[in-house]
Amino acid sequence: MAKSIVGRGALFCLGVLLCLAPASVVAEVEIRLKDGRVFSLPIDSASIDAITVDGTRYRPDTAPGEEVRAAPADDAAALSRAGSQGTRLLSVGPGREIELPSEAARVARDGDVIEIDAAEYFGDVAVWRANDLTLRGVGGIARLDAGGRSAQGKAIWVIKGDNVLVENIEFSNAAVPDRNGAGIRIEGANLIVRNSIFRDNENGILGGGKQPDSSILIENSEFSGNGYGDGQSHGIYIGTPIKRLTFRYNYVHHSKVGHQVKSLARENFILYNKLVDEESGTSSYAIDLPRGGFAVVMGNVLQQGRSTENSALVHFASAVARPGAALYLVNNTVVNERHAGVFLRNRSPVEARLLNNVLVGNIRLLAGRGTGLGNIRLDLADFVDPGAYDFRLRSRAAAIDAAANPGEVAGSSLRLTPNDEYVHPRASRKRPQVGRLDAGAFEFQPAEQ
Repeated sequence: MAKSIVGRGALFCLGVLLCLAPASVVAEVEIRLKDGRVFSLPIDSASIDAITVDGTRYRPDTAPGEEVRAAPADDAAALSRAGSQGTRLLSVGPGREIELPSEAARVARDGDVIEIDAAEYFGDVAVWRANDLTLRGVGGIARLDAGGRSAQGKAIWVIKGDNVLVENIEFSNAAVPDRNGAGIRIEGANLIVRNSIFRDNENGILGGGKQPDSSILIENSEFSGNGYGDGQSHGIYIGTPIKRLTFRYNYVHHSKVGHQVKSLARENFILYNKLVDEESGTSSYAIDLPRGGFAVVMGNVLQQGRSTENSALVHFASAVARPGAALYLVNNTVVNERHAGVFLRNRSPVEARLLNNVLVGNIRLLAGRGTGLGNIRLDLADFVDPGAYDFRLRSRAAAIDAAANPGEVAGSSLRLTPNDEYVHPRASRKRPQVGRLDAGAFEFQPAEQ
C-alpha cells in the first residue's frame, strides 16, 4: 500500500493499476491490490508531485510510453527505453530512506531514475544490473571515492545493464589487485557518460560491453591522473565487441604512462577534446586505435609534454583493413614539447587523410601511409596563452584563413568541416564562421585577443 502522497498532478499509472487523474480540484486516487481489494482516497490532484511505495518514490512526470531521457539525437536510438511502466524515481543521499548508491543498485528495476545527492560516498561500490537506468548526481557532483574497495574486484561501478545514462558523478581512487581498477567497468550494451569526473583511478573507464552493435557516448567529462603506471592501464580503454565510440568535449590529462584514450571499437569519432600532458604528464599515445577500423579525429587539442612515454600522438594499426576502414585527422591543433615526435603513426594498410591540422614543435606529420592537405606549422608565440595551454590563435598566426576545403568522407555525404570548438574545461561551442576556414582546432576571434 502507498505510504505517502506528496506534490503535483499528471497522468501516471503504476504496474499495480494505481492511477492519478489529470489536474482537478478533487480526484479519487484508487489503489487496486493483486488480491482484489480496492482502496480509494479523495485528494486535490493538482498538488500531487510524487508517490512513495514501500520506500520507493514515483514521479508523475510522463505519460506511459513517453520518452523521458534526453539523449543526443545521434545516440538516442541506441538508448531508447520502453517506458511502458512509467518512470520510478529513487532518491539517494545522507538522511534519506536510501542512503547509498549501492543500496539503490540492489533494488533498481528496469527504467528507474536514480538521483544521488551531491555528497561524498566513501568506499561505496556497486553493480548495476537493471536496464534503461538514469544514474545522476543532483545538486552538484556526487563524489564516489573507492576508499580501497571495489565491486567484483573490477571497479567502483560495474554496469551490467543495457542502455544506461550516467551524469554528474565523480569516480576516484579505484584500485584492484589486477592493477586495472576502473571508475566504471562497462559490461552492458549502450552507455552514455556525461558531465562526470574520473580522477586517479587505474583506468578511468574500462570495457566495451556484450553486444557487437553497442554504442558508447562520453561527453563533457574530465579524466585526470588515471593509469596504474605500467603502460597497461589508461585514461579510457574501450574494448570489444563494440560498434561505435563517440568521445567529445572532454578534458583528458596527466594519464600515467598509459594512453589518454584507447579504443578497439569498429568506429571511433573523437571530436573537440583537449588531450594533454601539460608540464608533468607522462602519457604514451594521446589516441591509440590499435584495431584500425573507421575513425574521424577532428577539432582536438593534442599536446605532449617533455616526459611523454611515446614519440607519436596518434597510433592507428591493423594487420588487415576492416571493411569500411578509413582514418581522417582534421583541424586538430597538435603541440609536441618532446625532443622529437610524429603526429600520426599509421601501421595499417589504410591511406590516412590529414587535413588542416596545426603542428607545433619538432614533429613530423606522418609515419606510414597517408596524404596531407592544408596542414600548417606554427610557433608557440602564435597562440593566445601557450603557458596555460590555451591554443587559440593570435592575429599573427599563419593558420588564419589557410585551411583547404576538407570535403567529405569518401563514398558518403559526411562532411569533414568542423562544427564545434572545445571550450575549457570540458565544454564546447559552435565554431564561428569568420571568412575562410582556419587551420587547427579554433577559429580566430579578434574580440578574444
